[in-house]
Amino acid sequence: MINGDYKMFVDDLYEGKEMNFSYKERIYFLQGWYEAPIYRMELVRFIPLLNKNLWEHSSTVSMYENGKDFMKSKIFDGKTFAEIESEVEWLDFTPDNTEEKTKEYWEKHPNEIPDGIV
Repeated sequence: MINGDYKMFVDDLYEGKEMNFSYKERIYFLQGWYEAPIYRMELVRFIPLLNKNLWEHSSTVSMYENGKDFMKSKIFDGKTFAEIESEVEWLDFTPDNTEEKTKEYWEKHPNEIPDGIV
């Protein structure tokens, strides 16, 4: 993991902490929260902006269960987070100007399929 410790990232994931990271110039936001009696977790892609959650999971047991599902899901070009972690950069990022940055992304990557791709 670039700019961070993989073990710390996974520990924070299992607690549902808000985290931002990038992979292949795409920027993601991952968060978990508790709405009694459900633990929820979601992954949003900010750049390029995707107008729906890329991944989500809910558990009545614990936030850890959501984290386990995230770690086994093949969300990133058909790969799990563990398979791409050496290419992931942990970011200190506030999502602003997402529409402008998304436009710049598509100009840079014109052959990519716009929506649904991670």
